[in-house]
Amino acid sequence: TKAAAAGQAEALFALAELTCGADDSEIGMSPEARAAVGAKRCPAEALELFRRAARQGHSKAKFRLACLLVHENFQAEACEWLQEAADEGFPEACYLSSCWHAAACYGAPGGERSSLHWETTAAELGHPTAQFQVSERIRQTTAFKNGHASCELPNDATRLLACAAWGGDVRARC
Repeated sequence: TKAAAAGQAEALFALAELTCGADDSEIGMSPEARAAVGAKRCPAEALELFRRAARQGHSKAKFRLACLLVHENFQAEACEWLQEAADEGFPEACYLSSCWHAAACYGAPGGERSSLHWETTAAELGHPTAQFQVSERIRQTTAFKNGHASCELPNDATRLLACAAWGGDVRARC
């Protein structure tokens, strides 16, 4: 707590995590789903600790803050923090940004082009779900060669599928 009191970003983030008490399984859940599993709201003190860490450039704090602010109905601020974390190359933020852009929700501009950009970026940064989805997209677009069905996967798709499986995406292991 001395480091947090001194304003060190990593300490602020750790203290915010402890104060909030949310685990990784609750992040990204809809407010309804959080209520259904009995997830508690993050205290205002924790949100402020996340903000302080985020202002110092802590990418994971920016991501967590974005996810939590959505549940507190601060969509515009959430979108700003998520975009900053994605711009900094935080894989989870890139993937979530692709989802928000695809659905045009929480203030993210909609569009397939921006969604694909962030999904591809997340895949390149090692996000397993994004890797699987991009490999599937490649597979689907190259399924027919010269008008005939092909079972060959391009090298990019094969590499992404292997990375996704290694990273823990269950669908990639099948």
